[in-house]
Amino acid sequence: MADIRIQNEGTIFLFIPLSDDAKAWWETHVEEGMTYCGAHVADHRPAAAIIDGLVEAGFEIEGI
Repeated sequence: MADIRIQNEGTIFLFIPLSDDAKAWWETHVEEGMTYCGAHVADHRPAAAIIDGLVEAGFEIEGI
């Protein structure tokens, strides 16, 4: 089962944490920002760095 689902919506990415560990990682590593229907919204520019951090932390990712 994936820890986080990521949806590429063009100019924004939606990050939906599915596990408690992914939620905790997000709160620790990413500045607070906009949310939409339970998803964290990130501009496309920092999205690659966020995804790299999630991969390095060992999270299983669904989507992109």
